[in-house]
Amino acid sequence: MAETNERRALRKALLALLVLHDECCDALESFHEFLLLDFEPLARHFRQNKHAFIGTQCVVRERTEDGRAIILLPEPLARVAVENG
Repeated sequence: MAETNERRALRKALLALLVLHDECCDALESFHEFLLLDFEPLARHFRQNKHAFIGTQCVVRERTEDGRAIILLPEPLARVAVENG
């Protein structure tokens, strides 16, 4: 089902790009962190570091041991991503 709220749809599109970025390279790491942590139109909508993504699934914003901000897919979506990898 298509997202009817334009702002929410844009946030979800940014999250999708961030997920793809995690999979491809580290060249945009600073921009990635800015979007996740400081870009208010996206960052302020995380609740307990979770954000709605696809259907009832949420992505999770987390820090790695070395302090980088990352985004994690829920298990069902991560499995599909690996299978289609």
